[in-house]
Amino acid sequence: MTNGAVAVYESGVIAKPELDVTDVVAHVKNIQGVMSTVMHKGEHYGIIPGTQKPTLLQPGAQKLCLTFRLDPQDEVIQSTETDDLIAFTVRTTLYHIASGQRIASGVGSCNSREKRYIRRDKDGSIQRAWDLHNTILKMASKRALVAAVLRGTAASDIFTQ
Repeated sequence: MTNGAVAVYESGVIAKPELDVTDVVAHVKNIQGVMSTVMHKGEHYGIIPGTQKPTLLQPGAQKLCLTFRLDPQDEVIQSTETDDLIAFTVRTTLYHIASGQRIASGVGSCNSREKRYIRRDKDGSIQRAWDLHNTILKMASKRALVAAVLRGTAASDIFTQ
């Protein structure tokens, strides 16, 4: 980087008004290099039937945060906590560790009425929503993290959510 532009490219994030073609190419190659050498199918990303691109999973999002030195900060922006429904909407904002610069944010939500969380106990009754409170919160957080990382690293051409 020249011409006095403030840059933190060494960590993968450019802090200048715009990127040139060389910057973008290097950034994409960095993501592809991490994917091919560090990430593993089924752990960091997966293939969901019917989709064209690999789906970025939480461990993969965390690897990209490490690569680009991003600090994810979560905020619950909406919650419903009743006897029969637990629901959270979480916003994850990514900050560049070295500079403190805000990079991107993503939103994720989850609720106890999603098919995957409707379970029956041994006696046939539906599991109480409160039994899933922490699981629902963590899933909303995971979804928000992946959304923020895809947005903040411009990796949507490589991964989907």
